[in-house]
Amino acid sequence: MSANDPNHVAYVRGHKLFKRGRFAPAAKWFSVAIEEWPEDWQALWADGNCHSELKKPKKAERWFRDALELVSPKDRPKLIFNLGNALFDQQRFREAITVYRRGRCASNRHGVQGSLPPRRGTSGQGACLHVALACLPPE
Repeated sequence: MSANDPNHVAYVRGHKLFKRGRFAPAAKWFSVAIEEWPEDWQALWADGNCHSELKKPKKAERWFRDALELVSPKDRPKLIFNLGNALFDQQRFREAITVYRRGRCASNRHGVQGSLPPRRGTSGQGACLHVALACLPPE
């Protein structure tokens, strides 16, 4: 990958904007990166992260699901966690629970140690699972 590669240039621009909290322009650059290389799971994931930050969980879900088709096994549990958050943000709590559990199993299977990135005010995937369970309506 060269510095002149259009996919790489677009991804780097999107990453810089994301780090500065400029999520809408970052998403546009990640989309350019994806246009240049549709199998770029990192750009798909990053675009999903932008849409999560922009409070657009349905769009985030779509990007995360697309990235899951291509992601490396080592990174899969973290991406599954983000998908669970997108479902949670849509108040699709049962689906979020299923996804959080799948991510926890995947992290054990692939030797991922420690907690995954925490959700606002919690301590990782286990906490998200408990919050999602608490949000379920009584049966």
